[in-house]
Amino acid sequence: MWKGSWFRTQQNAPPWLAKSFVGKLGGAVDFEKLEEEIVKGGMLMVKVRNLGDDLALVSPAEGVVMEDIVKSNAGWFNNIFSSIKPWSEGREANHRVVWVRCYGVPLQCWSEDCFTKVIGELYKTASLVLVDALTLSWDVVEYARMKVRLGNDGSANMTRKVMINKLLCNILMEEEFAGVDGGGHCAYQWCDGSSDSVSSSETYVEESFFSGKSGLEKARVLDGEEG
Repeated sequence: MWKGSWFRTQQNAPPWLAKSFVGKLGGAVDFEKLEEEIVKGGMLMVKVRNLGDDLALVSPAEGVVMEDIVKSNAGWFNNIFSSIKPWSEGREANHRVVWVRCYGVPLQCWSEDCFTKVIGELYKTASLVLVDALTLSWDVVEYARMKVRLGNDGSANMTRKVMINKLLCNILMEEEFAGVDGGGHCAYQWCDGSSDSVSSSETYVEESFFSGKSGLEKARVLDGEEG
């Protein structure tokens, strides 16, 4: 029996929600490319909303039955989603995918292997999804930029002392957030963090031999852990 905080509130679900489906995006498409795929596939009879992590809420247009759309366009849905099921209560994402900026990792150690270990040491429930190509090519060296999958129960902002090889490093992580610039376009900025959201401790990472070749390769997607 749940002994934590609880309360009752009035439910206010719109009618279209009960008619919607929840799709789990496959590895070939992320949410940023989903709108383009909808236009290319002629799927303008559906509206897609980001539900968090790799989940998308797919809603039919007025007068359209979602089950019929999925059946008649099975090929398209199978290419986009690894699974798609009717929406139900409690079908929410328990992870989120965010861009973070990482300060303090020595340049000579920049590699996917190193960043994977840093993420694993700093967060309890997180995994590295993608390293920005400009980071792996050393075109931007002020900070390392990467995409991580985090549990909803923690903050991405933190600072921690980490021993990489035999060098003690002060690692600072800051989460980027999407905003709207003066022209009405989506632009990514970063949170400056506060004392309430920053944790500190010491840990040790044994870094493997650094290979310069990884810095010349394009960023690739790493498998994330399921929530």
